[in-house]
Amino acid sequence: MEGLKKNKLISIIVTICMLLSFTVGMSGVLAGHAEATGNFTVRFETYGGSVVASLPVVSGGTVSRPADPTEAGCTFGGWYSDNTFDTPFDFSTVINSDTTLYAKWITFQNNFDTDTSSQWTPASGTWGYDAASGSYAQTDTAVNQYFTFANGTDWENYTLEADVKITGGTGNDTGIVFRASGPSMEYFDMLAVRNNGLELYSHNPNYGSLKAVPATITASAWHHVKIRVSGSDISTYFDNNALLSLTGTDTSIKSGKIGLRTNTTSAQFDNVSVYGVSNSVSFSTGGGSAVAAVTVDYGKTVSKPADPTKGGDAIFAGWYADSGYETEFDFSKPITGVTTVYAKWDTPIRITQDGSTFDLPDLHDGGYTSLTAVLAKLTTTPSTRIVLEGSTSGSTMTLNETEAQLICSRTESTAAKWK
Repeated sequence: MEGLKKNKLISIIVTICMLLSFTVGMSGVLAGHAEATGNFTVRFETYGGSVVASLPVVSGGTVSRPADPTEAGCTFGGWYSDNTFDTPFDFSTVINSDTTLYAKWITFQNNFDTDTSSQWTPASGTWGYDAASGSYAQTDTAVNQYFTFANGTDWENYTLEADVKITGGTGNDTGIVFRASGPSMEYFDMLAVRNNGLELYSHNPNYGSLKAVPATITASAWHHVKIRVSGSDISTYFDNNALLSLTGTDTSIKSGKIGLRTNTTSAQFDNVSVYGVSNSVSFSTGGGSAVAAVTVDYGKTVSKPADPTKGGDAIFAGWYADSGYETEFDFSKPITGVTTVYAKWDTPIRITQDGSTFDLPDLHDGGYTSLTAVLAKLTTTPSTRIVLEGSTSGSTMTLNETEAQLICSRTESTAAKWK
C-alpha cells in the first residue's frame, strides 16, 4: 500500500514537471511570436525644435507623417533617414525595426519664386532676378570671375545646395563659392562647374586646386550641386551622383559667406539652400586656465563654462563679448556665427583695518581714467588704509570707512589698479 502511494506521488510530480516544461516552452514561443509581430517605435529627432512624440508602429506597417515641427530662425526642410540629410524619408516605407527620423532645418533658402535678389550683394558682373525662369541670373560674359554673395551667411560648418545652369558665353564655367571672407571676399573655397568637369579650389588669396574630376556638363540644362564643409573637410556632390564626388581639405579658411560665380559665362541659379549650420564658440582666457572651445548648432545657446583660474592676485570678473570688456557676454543669446568670448580679470583691493587684511573686487570708478583723477576725489581721513600698486607702489593713504565703501561700490572700470 505504501509502495502504491509512493508510485502515485511520483506520477503526480512527473505530471507537474511536464506541465511546467510545456508552459515555459509555450511562453518562449508566444514571446517570439509577439516579438515578430509586435510594435516598433519611430522616434523623431528635432535637434532642439518643437518636440514630436514618438509613435508605435506594428511590424510591417507604416508610420503616419506628423505635423511639421517648428524652430525659431529656421525653415523645416522635411524628415530624413540619416543625420547628414542625404536620404529623404518615404512615409510609405514598411517599418520592421525601431527607427529614428531626423528633422532638417534650413537656415538660408532662396527658391526665387519671387524676386528675392535683394538677399544677395553682387561684387562684380550683372546679377538680377530672371522672372521668366524664376531664377537668379548673371548675364555679362565679357570678363572672368563675376561674384555675388548672400547676405548674413557668415558661418563655419554647413551644407550648401544649389541648381546651376550655363546659358551662354565662351567660358562654359560657373560655380558655387563658400566660406568667403576678407575685406574684398578674397578668401574662399569654390567648386567650379565647367564643360569638362568639376574642380575644387581654395583662394587664399590666390587660386590653388584641391581636386578635380571629369564630368559631362550640359549647357542650357540644370545641374544640382551639393557642398558639405565640416572643420577643414570639404565634400561635394554633383547631380546626386556618388561617382562624381570630390573631397578635399582646407585648413586655411575657417568660415565665411556663401556665393555664386561665373567665368566669361552667363548662368542661372535656383533653389539655393543652407542647412546643418554649426559654429565654434571659443573662450579667450587671457593667460588663465584653458577653457575648451565648443561647437554649437545655429540658433542654439552655449552653456556657461566653469570659471577659469589665474595665478597671483587675479580675480575672474566674468565673460565679455569683446576684448575691450565693454559688453558682458549674454549666454541666453542664440549663436548665429563664429564667436569668441573673453575672460576679464580684476586685481583686488586689499584693505587693512585695525590689523586685519582682506580683499575686495577690483576698484571701479565713475568714469575716471587716471590714478591722479581718482585720488583728487578722495578725502583722507584716518580710519582705513588702502595700499596703491603700480607707479605709486608702496605709498599709502587713509580713508574713513564710508569713503572706502564708496570706492568699492562704483561700477565703471578705471586704469588704476588697487591692492
